[in-house]
Amino acid sequence: MIKRTHWLIGVAVAAAFAAQPAYAQVGRTAQADNWGTFLGASIGDSDYDTGFKLFGGQQFHRNFAWEVQYTNFGDRTERRFGTFVDAEAWALGGSLVGLLPVSPDFSLFGKLGAHYTKIKYSAPGISSSDSNVDLGIGAGLSYRLTSQLTLRAEIEDIGDPGEMVSVGLQFRF
Repeated sequence: MIKRTHWLIGVAVAAAFAAQPAYAQVGRTAQADNWGTFLGASIGDSDYDTGFKLFGGQQFHRNFAWEVQYTNFGDRTERRFGTFVDAEAWALGGSLVGLLPVSPDFSLFGKLGAHYTKIKYSAPGISSSDSNVDLGIGAGLSYRLTSQLTLRAEIEDIGDPGEMVSVGLQFRF
């Protein structure tokens, strides 16, 4: 999964740089009117189950934003040591987001940040949990539907809980 994430991030960055010279002729600053605060939610497939993410942040430059997020990876049941173990995972973190406008409404982005992660395990008669601070890396694309609403798709890898591929909406104030 990690190799797939790195491969997808590489393809997204290469495509963005290939499209940038053509976009330079447009003459309109992509999403310049969209700078500011945003909130959003997404749903997707994680290494655990169907997960969801709530996020918010601020775009403070044409090419940069910061973002905080809560990610719930869902839960799964694994067979370990002859018994079934339930595991559920979540993360809370922040990232610096690099934006690469390709057209006035379409952008590619990459994320790098730190996340507090927690995984809870439970089996008949026993439970435990594991928490860490993990590096998060991700890439995605966004398409502006209206002046305030953006459709967003991304793949993100947050340490031990793993990857999540998600689609969601972002609302700008």
